[in-house]
Amino acid sequence: MQNLFRLLLALILVVPVFAQRDIGVVDVQGDTQVMGITVSSSSAELQNLALQAFNAHGRYRLLASGGTYAVNFAPAGASAVTVTISRGGSVAHTQTVSGTSLRNALLKAADVAVNRTSGLKGWFAGKITFVGERTGKTEIYTSDVFFGELVKWTSDGKQVIGPRWSPDGSRLVFASGNPTPQLHVMPATGGTMTRLNTNVSRYCAEPDWSIADPNKIVFTAAVGRGYQSAVFDLKSGTSKIVTKAPTDAIEPVWLADGRHFICTFRGANTKALYIVDSESGKATRLSPTAMGNAGNASYLAP
Repeated sequence: MQNLFRLLLALILVVPVFAQRDIGVVDVQGDTQVMGITVSSSSAELQNLALQAFNAHGRYRLLASGGTYAVNFAPAGASAVTVTISRGGSVAHTQTVSGTSLRNALLKAADVAVNRTSGLKGWFAGKITFVGERTGKTEIYTSDVFFGELVKWTSDGKQVIGPRWSPDGSRLVFASGNPTPQLHVMPATGGTMTRLNTNVSRYCAEPDWSIADPNKIVFTAAVGRGYQSAVFDLKSGTSKIVTKAPTDAIEPVWLADGRHFICTFRGANTKALYIVDSESGKATRLSPTAMGNAGNASYLAP
């Protein structure tokens, strides 16, 4: 009986301890590689853009002071910026970077800072092309990554889809027209929009420009009651239907050699990825049946 009394007493004393236990603040650790950085500039314009850029980068955490690095951006003319990177109060690197504008120079200088402080390749000074509907119509736009220096390049009122850069970044290819789109190219800096006379289909869309062979563009073309993948040769000005899929062969993307591409073979209820030889038309299934449906591939060259 005495032992039972002791057990009950112990339970009475212990239960409130657990019931009222304060576990404190739960700190969920994120990326341990995130680096504190302070960013400054004598120019409010450069300061705001630099803060926007580094705030979007997952490697950095912006601090008012006490960062691992202090990065300063100073105007050095109408289209140049000097970046100075300090650590522990000592200058680690300084460099003047020129651009097409002061804004572009700042983004390029910020890429220098990214590389010098993290070893990563910068992406701030890149450009994007996209379809926008600001006018109520789908039009082709280009801008920097942060939507500065925004330019609308088309204004014909037709539906445009799928803009893609040429390998050297000098041109854009896209499909325009509704309900029968055709391929068009235009300079990335503006100018005349030129239709590519593919002469193979009433419907040509989903273009992809070959990096290995800049004369070749693969695209999706309507053939009969379905769709097939085709290739347009800019040098000869000719096209050919490459695939012979039972139903559809869509969403083609080039591989690194400029001869083969990956596309989606689509049936009534199935999708599978195939590799296709653009010269012979040989098609080899890539995605296993056990995986189920697979499509809309994107290829990264080694």
